[in-house]
Amino acid sequence: MHQKAPFVLYVLLPLSLNFPLGIIGFLIKPAAFSGAVGLWICYIVAGIATAAASVSFFALCRHYVGAYRTLLGLGGQAIALILVFAGIYRGYGLKDHAAIIDAATGLYFSIVTWTTLGYGDLSPAEGIRLLAALQALLGYIFLGVIVGIATGMISGKEPMQGQPAEATQPQATRP
Repeated sequence: MHQKAPFVLYVLLPLSLNFPLGIIGFLIKPAAFSGAVGLWICYIVAGIATAAASVSFFALCRHYVGAYRTLLGLGGQAIALILVFAGIYRGYGLKDHAAIIDAATGLYFSIVTWTTLGYGDLSPAEGIRLLAALQALLGYIFLGVIVGIATGMISGKEPMQGQPAEATQPQATRP
């Protein structure tokens, strides 16, 4: 299969789903997030976004499209997921804050959660604590892979070349 086909299918298609989900989260009025139905909507949206990002993640690990494209694809998914979760936090609200928080606060909390930094100044509302934990787990995985790929690119050793690690290592010779 041509290198562009997996990239378009497994990266651009899921990104075209996740970015609109993130933007819609900022456009919907917070009142739509209230009650049990709003909570279910938050979980469904997070599930769809996570599934789309997972397709990209595993497809990029399986189909070699180059380290640069892999880094771009995973970075794009990371930004899209941060936006999706920020929209959820903005709509549903955070613990000990007014029911309506501004977009900047939702984005700030999403980034802090994604990077597993956890300043402690904000915390998720009771109903969406599992979503915050899911986002932290996704951030932990994505950041680890992104840093690994970037490090491989900087060091000149491109990761994920579709070859076993032992095949790329020089063989020791005996005297």
